[in-house]
Amino acid sequence: MKSTFNVGHDTNNVKILHLAYRVRDAVPGTQIVMAPTDPDLRNYNVRFDKLGALLGGRSFRTIANGIEEVLEALRAGRVDPDDRRWYTLSQYKFLLEVEKTYRDIAMDGRVLS
Repeated sequence: MKSTFNVGHDTNNVKILHLAYRVRDAVPGTQIVMAPTDPDLRNYNVRFDKLGALLGGRSFRTIANGIEEVLEALRAGRVDPDDRRWYTLSQYKFLLEVEKTYRDIAMDGRVLS
Protein backbone atom coordinates (compact mmCIF):
# COMPACT_ATOMS: atom_id res chain seq x y z
CA MET A 1 0.00 0.00 0.00
CA LYS A 2 1.40 3.41 -1.00
CA SER A 3 1.17 6.49 1.21
CA THR A 4 1.51 10.12 0.28
CA PHE A 5 3.16 12.55 2.67
CA ASN A 6 3.56 16.32 2.72
CA VAL A 7 7.21 16.80 3.61
CA GLY A 8 7.85 19.67 5.99
CA HIS A 9 6.87 20.98 9.38
CA ASP A 10 3.98 23.16 10.56
CA THR A 11 6.44 25.89 11.59
CA ASN A 12 7.28 26.34 7.89
CA ASN A 13 3.73 27.39 6.98
CA VAL A 14 4.06 31.12 6.32
CA LYS A 15 2.31 33.64 4.12
CA ILE A 16 4.02 34.32 0.80
CA LEU A 17 4.57 37.96 1.81
CA HIS A 18 6.36 36.90 5.00
CA LEU A 19 8.52 34.54 2.97
CA ALA A 20 9.32 37.45 0.64
CA TYR A 21 10.43 39.52 3.64
CA ARG A 22 12.74 36.72 4.77
CA VAL A 23 14.29 36.44 1.30
CA ARG A 24 14.67 40.23 1.16
CA ASP A 25 16.46 40.16 4.51
CA ALA A 26 18.80 37.39 3.31
CA VAL A 27 19.67 39.06 -0.01
CA PRO A 28 21.05 42.60 0.29
CA GLY A 29 19.54 45.04 -2.19
CA THR A 30 16.39 42.99 -2.77
CA GLN A 31 13.11 44.89 -3.05
CA ILE A 32 9.61 43.48 -2.77
CA VAL A 33 7.25 44.61 -5.52
CA MET A 34 3.57 43.87 -4.98
CA ALA A 35 1.51 43.09 -8.07
CA PRO A 36 -1.87 44.88 -8.12
CA THR A 37 -3.60 41.54 -8.66
CA ASP A 38 -2.44 37.97 -8.44
CA PRO A 39 -4.17 35.28 -10.51
CA ASP A 40 -2.80 32.64 -8.13
CA LEU A 41 -5.15 32.71 -5.13
CA ARG A 42 -4.29 29.27 -3.77
CA ASN A 43 -3.85 28.67 -0.05
CA TYR A 44 -0.45 27.17 0.74
CA ASN A 45 -1.20 26.18 4.34
CA VAL A 46 -0.15 22.53 4.43
CA ARG A 47 -0.55 19.90 7.15
CA PHE A 48 2.27 17.57 8.06
CA ASP A 49 0.52 15.43 10.68
CA LYS A 50 1.15 12.10 8.95
CA LEU A 51 4.87 12.71 8.49
CA GLY A 52 5.16 14.17 12.00
CA ALA A 53 3.64 11.03 13.48
CA LEU A 54 6.03 8.82 11.53
CA LEU A 55 9.12 10.85 12.46
CA GLY A 56 8.11 11.68 16.02
CA GLY A 57 7.69 15.38 15.25
CA ARG A 58 11.32 15.91 14.21
CA SER A 59 12.03 18.70 11.75
CA PHE A 60 15.13 18.66 9.59
CA ARG A 61 14.93 21.76 7.37
CA THR A 62 13.82 25.30 8.04
CA ILE A 63 12.77 28.15 5.80
CA ALA A 64 16.19 29.69 6.42
CA ASN A 65 17.81 26.44 5.20
CA GLY A 66 15.69 26.58 2.04
CA ILE A 67 16.54 30.22 1.33
CA GLU A 68 20.26 29.47 1.74
CA GLU A 69 19.98 26.40 -0.51
CA VAL A 70 18.36 28.43 -3.30
CA LEU A 71 20.93 31.23 -2.94
CA GLU A 72 23.73 28.68 -3.12
CA ALA A 73 22.22 27.13 -6.28
CA LEU A 74 21.93 30.60 -7.86
CA ARG A 75 25.52 31.49 -6.97
CA ALA A 76 26.81 28.16 -8.30
CA GLY A 77 24.84 28.54 -11.56
CA ARG A 78 22.71 25.43 -10.97
CA VAL A 79 19.56 27.56 -11.30
CA ASP A 80 19.08 30.11 -14.09
CA PRO A 81 17.29 33.12 -12.55
CA ASP A 82 16.07 34.19 -15.99
CA ASP A 83 14.31 30.88 -16.73
CA ARG A 84 10.59 31.68 -16.76
CA ARG A 85 9.77 28.43 -14.94
CA TRP A 86 10.92 30.12 -11.72
CA TYR A 87 8.46 33.02 -12.10
CA THR A 88 4.82 32.09 -11.57
CA LEU A 89 3.42 35.19 -13.28
CA SER A 90 5.74 34.81 -16.28
CA GLN A 91 4.72 31.19 -16.60
CA TYR A 92 1.02 32.12 -16.53
CA LYS A 93 1.59 34.74 -19.23
CA PHE A 94 3.45 32.20 -21.35
CA LEU A 95 0.63 29.67 -20.97
CA LEU A 96 -1.94 32.31 -21.94
CA GLU A 97 0.10 33.08 -25.08
CA VAL A 98 0.26 29.37 -25.94
CA GLU A 99 -3.49 29.04 -25.43
CA LYS A 100 -4.17 32.07 -27.65
CA THR A 101 -1.84 30.74 -30.37
CA TYR A 102 -3.55 27.35 -30.19
CA ARG A 103 -6.99 28.98 -30.60
CA ASP A 104 -5.69 31.10 -33.51
CA ILE A 105 -4.44 28.10 -35.48
CA ALA A 106 -7.11 25.59 -34.53
CA MET A 107 -9.77 24.56 -37.05
CA ASP A 108 -13.00 23.29 -35.54
CA GLY A 109 -11.22 23.06 -32.17
CA ARG A 110 -8.38 20.90 -33.51
CA VAL A 111 -4.84 21.55 -34.60
CA LEU A 112 -3.96 19.58 -37.70
CA SER A 113 -0.72 17.61 -37.73
